[in-house]
Amino acid sequence: MSDSAQITLPLKLVLGETNSYMFPVIPYGGDLVLWNMHHVNLDQCIPFSIANKKALGWINPHVSLMMSDRERRIPHGLTTGSTLLDVKRSLHFIFGQASGLAEDKPPLGFALQANDESEIFVMFYITDLRLDVGSHTMVADAWVMPSSPTFEKAEAFSKVFTHLRPSNMKMVGMGAEERKAWMHLLVAATERCRTWEHKINCEYRVESAIPLTLEPDESPICSCGAGVGTGSFVKKYPILERLAPCVTRAVISPPFALSYIEKIGNMEDIVGSNTLPTPAPAAVVRNMCAACGKEEGASG
Repeated sequence: MSDSAQITLPLKLVLGETNSYMFPVIPYGGDLVLWNMHHVNLDQCIPFSIANKKALGWINPHVSLMMSDRERRIPHGLTTGSTLLDVKRSLHFIFGQASGLAEDKPPLGFALQANDESEIFVMFYITDLRLDVGSHTMVADAWVMPSSPTFEKAEAFSKVFTHLRPSNMKMVGMGAEERKAWMHLLVAATERCRTWEHKINCEYRVESAIPLTLEPDESPICSCGAGVGTGSFVKKYPILERLAPCVTRAVISPPFALSYIEKIGNMEDIVGSNTLPTPAPAAVVRNMCAACGKEEGASG
């Protein structure tokens, strides 16, 4: 008699999926556990020099592997219906800018905002691009400052506002579902590199919610890590020193496509290019299986 039970579940890979809960962080044993990301010790990850642009030709092919061959064929400007693909496209833009390949030099920071909302829901500043020695991929060493109506944050921001201009801040626009996914991602991104302990009065415990909110004008992350270990942030951006108590360290990485689920690696159209190629025209995206191509509700 066997003591085990076998459960067979269908593979969930649907073109048209809009679930923003893709980066879960779960309470366990009095702490928080990452469900589908590994922990990264950023201080042990080697930073890349981006001074020699000729030596950075590998970056675009590397981050382009976020997209499967199918995803790269979906034209830009088309509402994909896939929140994950929208996140990937935003990350591709961010890594291109942060590496200095898209323009002459990286921007001072990034501001993320849903297209139909008036609030910028998070600003973040990348101090380094690093090699994640655990997976041999590139990650961004970032400092995030979500929107929240606190007096301290408003006062600090007012002191540096004159340094934050359209010429050195990059706006990243998105839909409402992608914005919600980013708020989940911000929690995971801060958890996976933290070197600090959550406080007894941590907002996650008090509110019994992770993320704390999905509202664009409130912070989805707790305040336990705000201002912790900000020496590298101040060293890289001394003009933003006033923001140091308000930022939390985070690691942002490309969510790569899975080769055992979809075809990936057809790099002929992007090797040697510094931008994502313009995909060939495709049919309007329907709610269909990304593996077999059957539409939802079809028999079999």
